[in-house]
Amino acid sequence: MSVGGWETILLGDIAQFRYGKMPDKKIVTNEGDYPIFSGYKVNGYYPKFNCKANKLIVVARGVGGTRDVKITKEQCWLTNLCQSLRRG
Repeated sequence: MSVGGWETILLGDIAQFRYGKMPDKKIVTNEGDYPIFSGYKVNGYYPKFNCKANKLIVVARGVGGTRDVKITKEQCWLTNLCQSLRRG
C-alpha cells in the first residue's frame, strides 16, 4: 500500500521480535556489570546481558509508555516488558 508516495509495510514483515526475560532475583545487585532495563528505567544490575548496545526495542507491557520505541545505549539485561527487534 502507498500513502503519499510512501510505501506502508508492517514492522513484523521486516523484523523479528524477541521478548526479554526476567532476571534471577538472587543475583540482582544495586551496581554491577549490566543494567536491568524494563523499558522505563534501570531496575538493578546483572552479571549477564541479553541485549546488545544500539538495539531497537519496543516497550510491550507495563504501565504507560507501551509501544514506545527506544534504542539501548549499552549492553543490558532486557526484561519481559520489552521486545528487541532484529532485521529479519
